[in-house]
Amino acid sequence: MTFLDDGRMNIELSNLNQIELDVVLDIAGTGLAGMVLAIAPGDMSLQQISQPMK
Repeated sequence: MTFLDDGRMNIELSNLNQIELDVVLDIAGTGLAGMVLAIAPGDMSLQQISQPMK
């Protein structure tokens, strides 16, 4: 978190570790296919800048 000169607050987040999500394609209970979606460290980020507070 940083405070900008104009009174806004800047918050930045990113993943430090790998994130693994199990994805299953399930049509009518068949469990047709599946895969693991992997997000490498630093690939997911979020930035929020607030309205000026002055």
